[in-house]
Amino acid sequence: MKVSLIFILFGVMSLIYQPLNAQHQFSVSLFPGYNVINNDQPTSKNKQTNWVFGGTISFDKQIKNQPLSFSLSYLQGKSTIFKIRTNIGPVQPNYEVLLRYQTIPIEAFYVHSIGQKTELLTGINFTPQYRTLLYERINIKNDRLLSLGFGLSGKVKTDFATFNGGQGVLFGSVAARWTEFLFHHANGRNVDDFSLRHVVVSPQIGMSWNLN
Repeated sequence: MKVSLIFILFGVMSLIYQPLNAQHQFSVSLFPGYNVINNDQPTSKNKQTNWVFGGTISFDKQIKNQPLSFSLSYLQGKSTIFKIRTNIGPVQPNYEVLLRYQTIPIEAFYVHSIGQKTELLTGINFTPQYRTLLYERINIKNDRLLSLGFGLSGKVKTDFATFNGGQGVLFGSVAARWTEFLFHHANGRNVDDFSLRHVVVSPQIGMSWNLN
């Protein structure tokens, strides 16, 4: 419910604020991220492994006087599903099942001004994800799954400083991405009623260049 309210707020703000007369820009940014919701791992006890890391490239362009932003990201993370400690033998080995996922979100945003140096971006995402269940010290073959998802994206971006005579900008942003993975290539497994949802929040820092 809280996440739904966040995206409703993004939608309301997008109707209130007028669009920027933005220049064409190319941007590169790096970020850590955190899976606020990750129902890949309902039994996980190791919540800090919800961290992900990655980068984004984006291109801003005006189409019919409306500033738009298109971005391609890559992020990777690894989560502990469960860990078992046994008392067999002279040592106590840990048997682990890990989830590793590689995600490539493709996003399109409307760009809106909320100040001289700040922009609000609201949009959608199409997201392929390749996930692997890794069985550590267990004689079970690793399990792989390719999923495709769709969802909503939002971002607040602020310029910190300019360089190269104002042609370059150093910026920071906070992004949120909600993706429902609906289509799965199961590699022979039964995925009837299989659901997969990710909500990722990520602070970003990067540079952009005017292309005009």
